[in-house]
Amino acid sequence: MIITFSGMDGAGKSSQIELLIKRLNEEGYSTTKIWSRGGYTPGFVLLKSLLRKIMRKSVPPSGRSAERTRLITNPRMSRLWLALAIADMILLYGIKFRIQSLLGKIVICDRYLDDTRLDFALNFPHVQSEKMWLWKLLQWSTPKPNVSFLLLLPVKISIERSKVKNEPFPDDEVTLVDRLNAYSDSRIFLRSRYILIDGNDSINDISTDINDKVFECLK
Repeated sequence: MIITFSGMDGAGKSSQIELLIKRLNEEGYSTTKIWSRGGYTPGFVLLKSLLRKIMRKSVPPSGRSAERTRLITNPRMSRLWLALAIADMILLYGIKFRIQSLLGKIVICDRYLDDTRLDFALNFPHVQSEKMWLWKLLQWSTPKPNVSFLLLLPVKISIERSKVKNEPFPDDEVTLVDRLNAYSDSRIFLRSRYILIDGNDSINDISTDINDKVFECLK
């Protein structure tokens, strides 16, 4: 079984995932939690780390910077970056997730394929990543989640909560507005696929709703 959580920063995804894992473990289910985002999957992170050690100053450090922006807006570099990121996601989603699920584990994902599609659209607007053959292979190989939750939150509250959490690389307000518009667009995040959650509701109320949906699916 695969359960995914998508949505705005600060909407409570991490907290709700931990509460769900605790409840599932109490009921005797075996779970595994995986945070995933295109460009930040384990294999690609390792590759970037090795490149930084080998090339040193030729590769910009993690985080936002003018140098990093210049590099990823280069058409050839951005396509290479996307190809490597997508290839590692194929290994993660298409192989690891399926194996974990076949072994009887409940795989809980903090972000999933649609979140990465949105990330790529915002960060690489000059590249039509969805037309790349690797992206099509990723879509084909990625297992369909059994339950998907989409947590929404107003931009101002998202910013406030990110400050409280001391997020290392928070999105600016313009990017957050673009994210919320995309999350709210039923053509991008299909309502037939996602269960909408209001991040302004209390933690306990949200947890109850999530538990009800998950255990209904487990029956």
